[in-house]
Amino acid sequence: MYRSLFSAPAPRYHADESDPVETAPMIDAPPMPTDDERQRAYAQVSWNVISDTVTLPSALMRTSMASAVCGDEGYRTDQPTLRLEDAVAQLTGKEAALFLPSGTQANQLALHVHTRPTLVPVSILCDVRSHIHTSEMGGIAYHSRATTVPVIPHNTHHLTLEDIAPFCESQDPYMPTHVHVISLENTLQGTIFPQSEIERISAFAHERGIIMHLDGARLWNAWAETGISLADLCRPFDTVSLCLSKGIGAPVGSILVGPTDTLFAES
Repeated sequence: MYRSLFSAPAPRYHADESDPVETAPMIDAPPMPTDDERQRAYAQVSWNVISDTVTLPSALMRTSMASAVCGDEGYRTDQPTLRLEDAVAQLTGKEAALFLPSGTQANQLALHVHTRPTLVPVSILCDVRSHIHTSEMGGIAYHSRATTVPVIPHNTHHLTLEDIAPFCESQDPYMPTHVHVISLENTLQGTIFPQSEIERISAFAHERGIIMHLDGARLWNAWAETGISLADLCRPFDTVSLCLSKGIGAPVGSILVGPTDTLFAES
């Protein structure tokens, strides 16, 4: 963290000293950007199509950050974080929410908690293009003793129940191919997953005791485009991860929603 340009007491104690010695800041804080610099930065982002992670917080968001009264999240006393979690839990219709640094961590934490009670390695079924399979560095195998069952959608757009069902027919819990979790992604490579198909898959899964997880990193976009409420989009799933750094301007972070005993399970 940067320290203020103004001199401030930085205690440095020695065994033979009774009073602390004031020291200069270790690193000078950068100067505040000028209005021109601010406008130039926002102008560059406005036409940047490299990634939807290239976003900047609005002026109101920056003001809120600067004026927030913060606590210690390690002790669950940081009120802005708690208020954010409560707000997203209400929006998604879930019991609880947990703020996390990244979408990868949110997915991995959810999948680990879902697979932890199993006695033998299990499988997590997903689209062959999904982020948990292609971009999370083998985290499912490393953290959760599980493997992925990557399925190719026959319609080249999204998985259907017909794509998924054959992989879930043999549900012997002592077979390594036992599908314990179905993880879908919405949106996926810019495409919106039809909600009617998600509900079909969810009903099929829950009838068989299979857990449903959603990588909803860009679920905000599906919400804006379809007009379906966030609660309805999340209802078929036991847990959902949502990125705050994609599309809505937050500088960092994701949030995981689901049951309280899942999100705050004791290790």
